[in-house]
Amino acid sequence: MSRTRFWASGTRSGLRGMARASSPVGSKSRARNEVAREAEMTKRLALPLAVVLALVGCWNPFSSDPLCHSINAVNSGGFAVPCPTGATEFCAVAPIVATSSREAHGACDACFGGGACALSFACGAGDVTSWEGVLDDFYRPPSYTEFQFISSGLVPAGSISSGKLADPACRSRGRWAP
Repeated sequence: MSRTRFWASGTRSGLRGMARASSPVGSKSRARNEVAREAEMTKRLALPLAVVLALVGCWNPFSSDPLCHSINAVNSGGFAVPCPTGATEFCAVAPIVATSSREAHGACDACFGGGACALSFACGAGDVTSWEGVLDDFYRPPSYTEFQFISSGLVPAGSISSGKLADPACRSRGRWAP
């Protein structure tokens, strides 16, 4: 029995639904190859798709997504102000944990820029409790914004607080973690 193939538009892949005359054994082989191609494509797209879906969740300000949380800076008057980088949210690859130093550092860097934050004693009693970013405002003295990962004084872990030089100092002015 001779096999005749009809390819659409001169391509070798053809269109689904086009007539093909072939043996039943060839059909099974093609079906297996098509399933294998689809499985390989699914594997290749899994990671980029997961990243895109995570980012889409971070772009929705009304989302109760545990991977993202709003952030802000604090000026020397003790008021919450926009971050110098323009960031409005901090997002992580896993649910955000308020007691994570690494995630507090990430939130601080998102607000102040990479490498701009340092560990700080903040309002604690001699223990490192936060990551601190310096807000240089043209009209006000420099101020410090604290991204707490350990509770200290009146400021619980996961809070954004005014630093020691703010007025009032050591007050929660937002949260970086749920």
